[in-house]
Amino acid sequence: MRIQYAEYVYQVAAGFARMRLLVLGLFALLLPSALALGVGEGVSVSVEDRSVWLYEALVAPVEVAAVGISPAKDLDSVTVGVLSWGSTTEAAAGASHRVEHFFDPRAPGAYIAVAEARASSGDAARDTGRVDIQLIPFQPESVQGFPPLGDVEEPLTGVSYSIELVVQPDGSVGYYRVSIGGQVLLDNAAVAPFPEPHDRFVSIFFNRGSGEGIMSIDGEVAWRGLVRQTGGEWWHVVPVAVIGAIGPSQAAPQL
Repeated sequence: MRIQYAEYVYQVAAGFARMRLLVLGLFALLLPSALALGVGEGVSVSVEDRSVWLYEALVAPVEVAAVGISPAKDLDSVTVGVLSWGSTTEAAAGASHRVEHFFDPRAPGAYIAVAEARASSGDAARDTGRVDIQLIPFQPESVQGFPPLGDVEEPLTGVSYSIELVVQPDGSVGYYRVSIGGQVLLDNAAVAPFPEPHDRFVSIFFNRGSGEGIMSIDGEVAWRGLVRQTGGEWWHVVPVAVIGAIGPSQAAPQL
């Protein structure tokens, strides 16, 4: 009996020893992953790229945002801004923090966004992005109700086209008419809602011969400049120069 009991105790002890070795082995396997998720990985930051219709940029400030991340949970600050258009810095704590900056571009073009995240350990990370302000949305469907420009064949060189819109307070388009060379090709007058007092009348004009582009809001010229087609679809145009700029804020950054 004593011999059997001794064997039983030995087997239990051996089982605990094997369990201990298994636990230590698992810990050794998991430790590199834990370090990768923790102090072993430095602080990072990412800035969001954006595409914004010029009309939206003219009626409200444009937001650019960045997110700072620190697996060690020691974020100290996150900064985001636009070159030549200021920046915003916020104190941060913990593993992540999002910060926004608002600016007022007055012309189409590519604006360079910059971001930086700093940790209390002294670690830092930087990122750059871009905010594209577009005279005509490269993706018309991104603006609710915008005319389906893909249904229109590319105009001939030297022909002018115009896009007339009634934009509602929420930014959606209620009525549109697209004309090329004086001929109306798209028109939703049959189903468009009747204009309301707070709606805005927006027109976009582009002469494919002279390269002149104009955006007017409620009959007043909001931006006027030279533009060129930049591959892709016929309405993908970017600024070349400003004509009769009202002030230095109308100068668009070069692509």
